[in-house]
Amino acid sequence: CSSLTSLDLSNWDASNVNYSNANDMFKNCSELKTLIAGHESETNVTALNGLKVDIDLSDCTKLNEQSIMAVCNGLANLPSDNKKTITVSKTKENNTTVRIAMLNASLKNWNTVYK
Repeated sequence: CSSLTSLDLSNWDASNVNYSNANDMFKNCSELKTLIAGHESETNVTALNGLKVDIDLSDCTKLNEQSIMAVCNGLANLPSDNKKTITVSKTKENNTTVRIAMLNASLKNWNTVYK
């Protein structure tokens, strides 16, 4: 995955993913810039629809903000007693679009971490 620059997730349904190793799905993807995502509407671009397990995008330091937004939009709404964590690169912490995406994730009961 270290040389992967783009990945098409437009038809991925992650709602049945139920194992903790999904957290490493983007491990060492240091060159990943774009996640091609599906469109539920003109304003709601989603990726990994229905995801309910921890996900770590912190190795994806070059991932564009639209891709991070798409992942956050696709996250499942979780019950408050079963929070999961989405982690993104600390290099994205001051990006306004990414902060909005992470806020959206927290509204779905996700813990948000910059690493």
